[in-house]
Amino acid sequence: MKIGKTSIIKENVKIGKNVEIGEYVEIENAIIGDGARIKSGVKIGGEPEDRAFTGEMGKVIIGENTIIFEYATIHSATGDDMTIIGKNCMIMAYVHIAHNSKLGDNVVVVNGTQVAGYVEIEDNGFIGGVSGIHQYTKIGENAFLGAYSYLTRDLPPFFSAAGIPAEIKGINRVGMERNGYTKEEIKFMREVLYKYHIEMVSLKEFVKFLEERKDDFPRITLPLLKFIDNSKRGLLR
Repeated sequence: MKIGKTSIIKENVKIGKNVEIGEYVEIENAIIGDGARIKSGVKIGGEPEDRAFTGEMGKVIIGENTIIFEYATIHSATGDDMTIIGKNCMIMAYVHIAHNSKLGDNVVVVNGTQVAGYVEIEDNGFIGGVSGIHQYTKIGENAFLGAYSYLTRDLPPFFSAAGIPAEIKGINRVGMERNGYTKEEIKFMREVLYKYHIEMVSLKEFVKFLEERKDDFPRITLPLLKFIDNSKRGLLR
């Protein structure tokens, strides 16, 4: 473990093996997983910017082999909850991740992005730079949000979106290829895009379409069906 001379490790911190912490870092109320790298100026576990906060000791969990670049801030949770960053994530410089947010594994959040409270980003999500994500919004697995975007609705798995406000732009083909999806699965996802965004069938009809194909393409249909069922802010269409 390496800790920069000017860094401050406060109360309720557990640091795993082979962790590297740069200078001018401040950490409190956190568990840092093995192999994590935290660059200079990062603040982890600070008081949440939340009017509902009453002084409780929320936690921040940083997963194994995650890297957090310069001057990122990750705040403690409000209530009996945790702010969670998964394994193998990349949180770039000047990113803010607010209280009670939960990021899955292999998530990339690019420079200057602001993630509000209670946001959820599933595995392999990619968030472009200088974007804003509204509180309680969900982003599905293998989804892509382009740079300079503002997202206020739930972005389903495998889709790409961009803009202010964000709009569906297509599928995350590159991300799917990188994560081992087959040509047949990507072709089917284009069919999903057509039904969902071009033909704009009703949500009831779209769910029926997915259910009819769930045995043929379970890696696509099952995450989409689960995401739709759990959406609270409404789906981006």
